[in-house]
Amino acid sequence: MKFGWDLKSGLKRRLSAWKNWNDTCPGDLTLGIDFDPQLHTYPDFDLRKGTTKLYRTGPWNGIYLSGLLAPRSNLFYSFQFVYNDDEMYYTYNLKNESVISIVVVNQTTSLRQLLTWIEENKAWSPVDPMEIVL
Repeated sequence: MKFGWDLKSGLKRRLSAWKNWNDTCPGDLTLGIDFDPQLHTYPDFDLRKGTTKLYRTGPWNGIYLSGLLAPRSNLFYSFQFVYNDDEMYYTYNLKNESVISIVVVNQTTSLRQLLTWIEENKAWSPVDPMEIVL
């Protein structure tokens, strides 16, 4: 998964919630990177409902998002923040390709979650928030 800004074209990659369970068109709840290249602000993540900011992480400090606890090493995910002349994006990669994982932005609850598929239960399970840095 990769989301952020293409600084050359201006393309913003944000996650959008579905309008509802029956309508998979994008809703107005989005998760993405807030950044103003002209003001040279430090990028941070925000969760928005329309234009209203519901949550923000705090700016990227070069190591992690300063409003969150420093990321811990874990067995499942690796995280990377890339910021260069062409693009600025955040990505997480699965260390174990047998793990099935998704990030969900829920229009109904106005929350974002990282979920992992638990085959034994045939269900999605939330990942411990301490393991997430977005």
